[in-house]
Amino acid sequence: SIIISYTRSQARNISPNIFDSGILSIASRDVRLFLIMVICLLGQSFATLVIIACLTNIVVVLRMVRMNSILSKG
Repeated sequence: SIIISYTRSQARNISPNIFDSGILSIASRDVRLFLIMVICLLGQSFATLVIIACLTNIVVVLRMVRMNSILSKG
């Protein structure tokens, strides 16, 4: 979760609204909290950790690729 916030804050220096829509916002804070609530209510705490970890890593990699393409253009 900290990595997602860090990548967003670093990208705001370049383009303020770069991650506000599309696939890059699938693991926003609201989505992560909702997933934690629903899956924990089902009694699957380990599954919650695995899903949040996977989403976090996917989003960070996608954001890094997006930022790399933006920085290489300009």
